[in-house]
Amino acid sequence: MKRRLIVIAAVVCVVLTVSVVALRSHSPDRERSIVFYTLGDMVDPGVLRDFSEETGIPIRHVVIDPDRSHALRLSGCSLLLTDLPFLELLDSQGQLTFLDAQRIPSADRFAPAYQNAVRRNTHAAAVPALWSTMGLLHDSAASGVSVRGWADLFDPSYPGTVAITGSAKKALAGAMLAGGRALDSTQPEDCFGAVLTLNRLDLHSPGFRSVGALGDAFRTGSVTLAPCYAGQALPLMSELPRLSFVFPSEGTWQTVLGYAIPRQCSDTDAAYALLTYLCRPYVMARNAAYSGWSTPSLDAWKLLSPSRKKNPLAYGKSGLAVTDTLPFLDIRIGGNAPIIP
Repeated sequence: MKRRLIVIAAVVCVVLTVSVVALRSHSPDRERSIVFYTLGDMVDPGVLRDFSEETGIPIRHVVIDPDRSHALRLSGCSLLLTDLPFLELLDSQGQLTFLDAQRIPSADRFAPAYQNAVRRNTHAAAVPALWSTMGLLHDSAASGVSVRGWADLFDPSYPGTVAITGSAKKALAGAMLAGGRALDSTQPEDCFGAVLTLNRLDLHSPGFRSVGALGDAFRTGSVTLAPCYAGQALPLMSELPRLSFVFPSEGTWQTVLGYAIPRQCSDTDAAYALLTYLCRPYVMARNAAYSGWSTPSLDAWKLLSPSRKKNPLAYGKSGLAVTDTLPFLDIRIGGNAPIIP
């Protein structure tokens, strides 16, 4: 009898211990934190401070160098903001969580062109955050010539200094368009022709410069022409009025940055809390104003300043909110990507 009581007491102790541990592990008072990775400086620091003050959840914000995103490891990451081609790669590797749209109240208020692009390429494992259109940033005062398109970028006689930063795909895509080739062509002769176009840009000549920070290069005058997204160009143009930006006459493409939750996230509730907060229209408007990029949220667009809403570099020549007028264009060579004429 005594042995039976001892056994029962031991079992009760184990059950109580497990119950206490379980309660502690699910207690709302346990210490929580979020690790937030962003491709470049795209999020207003004040937004993250406001979230932490509202929820009590601290955030460690890690800014990823766009030129080194290929080496990114998601260990410990709670929420990720990066470009669509990289999100697509992560999704194909099974590294992203399938998002529950019902947990993101404003998810149905994104412009269709950008929401559909994210859903098509990541199977709804991401939501659009920002977007922008590729073009050419030019210092005509320093070079003394005007620039119209990709052909100028690859012209050996261009008198200024050219820089190409970021993905090699960007350079190849520009070379495809410079020669009048379709951006989505997989024909060997088109690809070979694009390589010949790239060869015109002698990477060892005084006319080409490798730079880490495009802004610093234009500030010092060491670069006079470079391809970049309008979202990168607009803040620099405000700072340096001598700069101009053109959409290449041969055509161009857009890219989308999206939010995603890594599959290995240890606290998805906290990640969803931050994601939902970042998708609030006034927060999306703040981040668009801070980064210089365009918002895919129709409600956020309405909150922007009149000059910003009508800026043709940010939202098209019509000055309208984000619509299918400027369709999303994937940078992937060989993808089904139309061209903005």
